[in-house]
Amino acid sequence: MNAPQQGFRRRADHIALIVQSLSGGGVQMRMLALAREFARRGRRVDLFVGERDRHRAESLPRSVRVTRLGRDRARDLAQHLRADPPDVVLSGGTPVHRVAVAASDSVPEVPLVLRASGHPSRRIPWTKWRARLVEAIKRPLRDRRYRKASLVIAVSDDTASAVRRIAPETPVITLPSPVVSADFEAKAAARIEHAWVDDDVPIILSVGRLTPSKDYPGLLSAFAILRRSRHARLVILGGGSAAMRQQLIDTARRLGVEGDVALLGWRQDVPAWLERADLLVLASWWEGCPASIIEAMAAGCPVVATDCPGDSRSLLRDGELGGLVPVRDPRAMAAAMARQLDDPVDSNRLRAAAERYREDKAAAAYLKALDQLAAQVD
Repeated sequence: MNAPQQGFRRRADHIALIVQSLSGGGVQMRMLALAREFARRGRRVDLFVGERDRHRAESLPRSVRVTRLGRDRARDLAQHLRADPPDVVLSGGTPVHRVAVAASDSVPEVPLVLRASGHPSRRIPWTKWRARLVEAIKRPLRDRRYRKASLVIAVSDDTASAVRRIAPETPVITLPSPVVSADFEAKAAARIEHAWVDDDVPIILSVGRLTPSKDYPGLLSAFAILRRSRHARLVILGGGSAAMRQQLIDTARRLGVEGDVALLGWRQDVPAWLERADLLVLASWWEGCPASIIEAMAAGCPVVATDCPGDSRSLLRDGELGGLVPVRDPRAMAAAMARQLDDPVDSNRLRAAAERYREDKAAAAYLKALDQLAAQVD
């Protein structure tokens, strides 16, 4: 994408954001952060959602107009865009790209930006044959949507490279995700009411939804290996199905570590847990830009992560800022966990590396890209 001359002829004063819902995981939180920051900078923001969540909607500035889409989301969105065309449309993640692409056909003069929040190349294990079958059907459809975008904003260089292979004619840039909130330090200083926080046993933390791609069974296996040589505890923060939760409880019991594993569900006090944890571990098969790593770095918490498709390697600077291990290798993960517990990376270096992911700085980078795109429209 070629940058316009200094002093934009036109900028993105009116921005339409599209997200699946206001509740849920990282994609929703990132889009809410962008909506807040865009509005704070005087931009007019329309936020279109498939499912409205009153609590999170009330956390937005009153100037942000939140609209819940009807049953036929693509048609409903198209009607809104035709009635009041924005300067640019930004689709927040893969679940709503289909809706955004279909609706944008009715307003071809409005640039469409797709945010590549997840890596398009997902290496699903052969044992998950149903998921592999579904992925084989969905991948060509996802790939086709990227080719219809005016611009793709990728959350990592690895993801950007994958999208360029899929859609070589579409401009693709990488921008930092808005992860670290303005009140992160205050949240990190909050007290946690849990017995494990007040003793001297190391706490290993993992944050993310209870989904197969996070490979919590593999993490439990690595933790069980680590427990053979030292006392430690594992805390998992993330919502998910009751069936998945029970599967992890059964796995911990089978491995003999159930007394030192706590599955605490979705929590709002993640920064406080990161402040008190001795180590964050991410065992994913793939990622986009893993917010848990960024927040851990902002809290000065050491990290061990799988070297999976996504941004883990870049965030940890090829292992300079944390342990990188192969995907689905519990022994390597256990060894890396032990090394970080014994010789952690300096916390000040971690905090400095997280600075560019503060919400205000990341939103400013997004606005610059959106303004440049709007300025190219005649």
